[in-house]
Amino acid sequence: ERLRKLNGFVNEHAKGSKNPAGSRIIDCELDGIAALIIQKDHDYRKEHGVIFYLHGGGYCTGSPWAYKRLLWPLAKFIDLPIVAIDYRQSPDHVFPAALDDSICAYRALLDQGYSPECIFIMGDSAGGNLCLSTLLKIKQLQLPNPAAAVAMSPWADLSSSGESVISNARHDSYIPGFKQMDTAARLYA
Repeated sequence: ERLRKLNGFVNEHAKGSKNPAGSRIIDCELDGIAALIIQKDHDYRKEHGVIFYLHGGGYCTGSPWAYKRLLWPLAKFIDLPIVAIDYRQSPDHVFPAALDDSICAYRALLDQGYSPECIFIMGDSAGGNLCLSTLLKIKQLQLPNPAAAVAMSPWADLSSSGESVISNARHDSYIPGFKQMDTAARLYA
């Protein structure tokens, strides 16, 4: 319950925070899934492309609104809009809810006229895991592949059983301590 309250507080504060200078932040939906578009203050054509972003937070915290200040420099530098979805999170929504939401949103981008060659999927931490899981599900469902994917510091091993979890712990600022990872993985599963 404390996690729900904390996450709600952070997300409400982030929604009400001032947008970065020069940005256009647009609330939207992708087939019923809340999303946020972060872009420069001008219009884009669909053939320019879009970054489909999946935020981190151990599958139980975070939101696109909490990430807008992190994503704005990327949108500005790459000069593409970023669409970040508010996928369902644990403990209220367990696996495969987040994956179902990412696939639904990917299909919605395709339905809106984005060519798969112009969609770039990206995520960090748990969102990096969701990025990789989305790619596997796209293949399984025989949907058209996106142009590329970037998984930044992905939480690829939810069991935390690999040696790299220990050897890379001090080098990875995205992944928290082992106890938090274990708790988040159990809540998500």
